[in-house]
Amino acid sequence: MASKMTEVTTYEELCRGEKGYGFKLIDLKKKEPKLPENITNLSQHVRKLEKHITSIINDIEDKSGKIIIKFTIGKTLACPEKKKKFDHTDFTTWDLNEGVKNRWTNTYKHDYDGLIALAAITEQQLPDDSTGGMFPEWKRDKHQHYAVVLEQQLIHHYLFEQPDERLGNKSLDPGRIAKNENVIAGVVYMAYKLGGKKGVKTSRADQQMEDVTKGINTVTL
Repeated sequence: MASKMTEVTTYEELCRGEKGYGFKLIDLKKKEPKLPENITNLSQHVRKLEKHITSIINDIEDKSGKIIIKFTIGKTLACPEKKKKFDHTDFTTWDLNEGVKNRWTNTYKHDYDGLIALAAITEQQLPDDSTGGMFPEWKRDKHQHYAVVLEQQLIHHYLFEQPDERLGNKSLDPGRIAKNENVIAGVVYMAYKLGGKKGVKTSRADQQMEDVTKGINTVTL
């Protein structure tokens, strides 16, 4: 069961197939060894998130014994918890009444089985070359705009570069940027829906069609 104090479901519980929202946060700014010199910071961050998503999907399918039939990439925000120094890799320093919890409760809880926050981007985590092409009006909320860029890059990856029929995003609309002075980070997340048992020869398309007949609607961002 999720913690009564935070209502956060642990990553291990999510991997076992329990329903809820949780966190598996990586530090995008942490450099990886042996990267080509010509790779941009943005490309590096997208690559990290792609690998992270693949690892999470494998963990959930292996430990729950079920396949993921749909996943949706999205972005939200994070605000600092009162009297705590915000740490982008430690959700216990976040105000959990904002951002990820709201996205899960208001958008995904009914139709999806889980939501996992993948990374938070503060101004300190922005790549060194991220400000040169910024429009002036973007500078105030550039960490949120960068989260939008990462979200869109990931959606494009799963739509066009390595098409994945499980992708639940049906729109390339980036949505709105929150005008909240307390926002300290943009957050990228993945929501997912579980289907039949792993190894059973039922296509994800068949499972999705079965869901449609039960009245489950696809989330559009």
